[in-house]
Amino acid sequence: MAVFTRTNGDLNGVNHVDITPTANGSVVSTGIGKAPQFFRIASNITTTNYNWVNQLGTGYGGEAVMQVIGTKATVLAYQPDAAILSVMIETSDWNATDLQANLQALGTSVGTDNLNYSGLTVTDNGFKLA
Repeated sequence: MAVFTRTNGDLNGVNHVDITPTANGSVVSTGIGKAPQFFRIASNITTTNYNWVNQLGTGYGGEAVMQVIGTKATVLAYQPDAAILSVMIETSDWNATDLQANLQALGTSVGTDNLNYSGLTVTDNGFKLA
């Protein structure tokens, strides 16, 4: 592969990026489309049934959560864990406060396991590796 020394421009041209960082910690999207947002969805429920990995099937709570998110955004990736569901979406009208209110509005009997989602918390934790 040929390499040449650039004398002007910036990294964005090299990566064919339409979105440029606006501040320290901004995410540069190289092929996703819109700049991504990252949310952490957590609960204080500690039962085995609540484990997000167990809630991803048809009719379960995880599906209900993704449907709510999908009303305003495209889900690009998600990572289920025991008590945390991390979600990456394309930039949308969601912010942590609005998303939390909409997820809590799902109520106290969500999905096949009738889980109480009124205590879900949502934070906009950004994107960090390591």
